[in-house]
Amino acid sequence: MTIDHAIMNSLLDIYSIVVLFVILISVRKLDGGNSTPRRIFIYMVFVVIITLLFNILSHFTGLISPTYLILNQVGNLAVFILGPSIFVLWILYVSHQLLYRSKEMDLLKKILIFVLIINGIMVFASQFGGWYYKTDAFSIYHSGVFYWFFPIIQIGLNLISIGILVKDKNNFHKKHFGSMVFLPTQSIVGIVLQMAFPNISIGFTILTLSILIYYINIQIHNLETDYLTGVANRRKLEIHLKNRVEANPKPFSVIMLDLDNFKSINDNFGHFIGDKALIKAAKLLQSNLKEHDLLARFGGDEFCIITEIENPESLQEFVNKIRQSFKEYNKISNLDYQLEISLGYMVYKNNGDSPSTFLRQLDMKMYEEKKRKKLR
Repeated sequence: MTIDHAIMNSLLDIYSIVVLFVILISVRKLDGGNSTPRRIFIYMVFVVIITLLFNILSHFTGLISPTYLILNQVGNLAVFILGPSIFVLWILYVSHQLLYRSKEMDLLKKILIFVLIINGIMVFASQFGGWYYKTDAFSIYHSGVFYWFFPIIQIGLNLISIGILVKDKNNFHKKHFGSMVFLPTQSIVGIVLQMAFPNISIGFTILTLSILIYYINIQIHNLETDYLTGVANRRKLEIHLKNRVEANPKPFSVIMLDLDNFKSINDNFGHFIGDKALIKAAKLLQSNLKEHDLLARFGGDEFCIITEIENPESLQEFVNKIRQSFKEYNKISNLDYQLEISLGYMVYKNNGDSPSTFLRQLDMKMYEEKKRKKLR
């Protein structure tokens, strides 16, 4: 590798370190709690930064210096050891997002530890037999007979994370799923390109850009998502409704609903159970939605659905379907409380009402139903 290539690769790695360091600081400053997925994501970014620092040591070859020969060997050793651990952390991050059960997590961790042990054996064996690589007296790097095994391990780990995501894609919002699949997919592209162009530090650059794109997407997702239930938040609801009204589209329908006696659930069973009730209600509502419908948490125990339904008859059928899903759940739930809802619903026909006025009308209809229930 020429000195120009070494400088260029070092600059690429330094650029990646700066980008990742900014992401690391941003993630740590966010008020996202101390959740396991968040911690794992921080660890992953940190490991990539450390790996890049070691990777810089391996760029300057052809220098006859005992000191630099040692630094070069340490750099290569660390990169080959740490490389797969980046993708192991990503797999753990994805798995914790899906709330895998303890038995599933234990099995997955055993498989991942086994992969890391095999890679570690290959790396340390390379220091004597040159299996993965060897470094000559001039600090020049040479690929070993089994070099191909290293990228296969990394590609395999990325494929595992993609497989986990595809298997449980219904548990993710569509945009969130796409951004999560993007990172391992682009990582595979980077690994392949690194093999094709070994003199350019392109693999880590693509990985860094993938992490940056994922981080931006997840931040946008969080801005539009209710932190507890995972459905859209009020901000996204109001923007979506405003855009629909201003675009003067064909008629559409909106349903406003809330949980009956939710305060008593919190008072009698605690806020943790109350949160679980909200999450389950959101899932029941989601199970009734069509592809282009929007479900949002309006606030507290209130939810709102915007659907493409254009006429009152079809809207009534949809509402009846929602009610029936809650009734069926209550029959089989064996809980000490019932999930019951009151609804207000109307077809919006572009009659000049503003979005806020329309939502107030729905809110009034919802509370009218709630009052009727209390009078029974």
